[in-house]
Amino acid sequence: MKPLLMPLLVAVTTISSSIASAQSYELQVFDPGNVAGVEFGFYSGLSDRSPLVSAFDVNFEPIGVFWQGNQARVFRVGAPEEYCWYRGINDQLSTVGFREVQGTSDVAAWTRNKHGYLRTFATPGERVFLYRLNKSNVAVGETTTGGGVAWSAFLVDEQGGRPVAVPGVSPALNTYFAAINDKGQILGGAWNQFEHHPFLMKGNTVTYFDIGDAHEIGLRALNNKGQAAGYWTEYEPLIGDYRSHGFIRKANGSIKTIDLTYGFARHEVYDPDLYGGYPILEAHGELLTQATAILDLNDRGEIVAEVTGWYRITLFIDGVGEVQFTEPRWVYALGTPAG
Repeated sequence: MKPLLMPLLVAVTTISSSIASAQSYELQVFDPGNVAGVEFGFYSGLSDRSPLVSAFDVNFEPIGVFWQGNQARVFRVGAPEEYCWYRGINDQLSTVGFREVQGTSDVAAWTRNKHGYLRTFATPGERVFLYRLNKSNVAVGETTTGGGVAWSAFLVDEQGGRPVAVPGVSPALNTYFAAINDKGQILGGAWNQFEHHPFLMKGNTVTYFDIGDAHEIGLRALNNKGQAAGYWTEYEPLIGDYRSHGFIRKANGSIKTIDLTYGFARHEVYDPDLYGGYPILEAHGELLTQATAILDLNDRGEIVAEVTGWYRITLFIDGVGEVQFTEPRWVYALGTPAG
C-alpha cells in the first residue's frame, strides 16, 4: 500500500479476550496537504490495494479519494450540494456509498468503478445504504421499507439492487448486511428494539455469534480469511457513557478485543469562546480514557480505526463557578500491524 500518509508515533495496545498474545499497530492519519483540492479528510474504507478517504474540498463539499499506485484519484458522486458518504472500496478500485437526494429526505445508494461508471439505487420515500463490495462488485447494505417503518438487508449485483430475506430470520426482526468478501460470505445482523443477532451468511447457511460482555455490537468488515471486525461497547462509569472496543473475530470463532492508544494530549487548554453563550473565564480538559472502533479490515490485517479520546471538560463560569462534563475527540487512522 502506497498512499501518501502522515505518519504518527503512537503507543498501541491490544487486549485479547481469548489469548494472551499482543498485537501492535502503526497508526497513520490522512494528510490532506498531499492531495490537491482536498481541504480535510479521514479514512473510511480499505482494500488490499488502496484505502478510501471521505474528504471535503475547499468549499467543504464531499469528495472521495483512492490511490492508483502512487497517484491519488479524487472523485465526486452526486451534486456538490448533496451530502455524500464514501464507505467501501475493493481491489479493482470500485467504490460504494450513499448520498442525500436533494429536496427530499430520501437517501440513494451508489456503486462506482475506477473509470467513473456510476450506478444508483433509490426508492422514492425510502433510504438505501451500501457499505462494502467484493471483487465481483457485489455490494451489500440495508434499506428502509414501508416508508421507513422497517429495515431490510440489501444486495446489489449485475442484475440490480434488491432487499434480501435472511434465511430463518423472524419477520418481526429487521435485517442488514455490513460487509461481503470475495467468497460471497456476508456479515450482517438481525435486530429490533430489544435484541441484536450478528451473523455470518454463506448461501442459505447462517451462523450466529455474540460477544458476551457487549452492550452493543457494531459490525463493519469481513475479509477473505473469514475474519470479521467492528466494535463492541460497555458502560464506562468514568465517562458516564458507553466506551467502544475494537474486535476481530477469526474464522475459527475466537474473538480478540483491540484497544488502540492514540497520542492525544493528556491535558488541553481551550479558548473559552469555544463554549460560547456563557461568561466563561477558563476552559480546560483532562484525558480520561480512549476508545476504539474498527471500521474496515483487509487480508493483510491492516485496519481503519476510529480512536476516541474522552476528556473531562472543566469550565469556570463567572458567577456560577466550576462546571464539569465529558466530551469526546476523534481521529481516523490507517493501522498497519507492527512486528
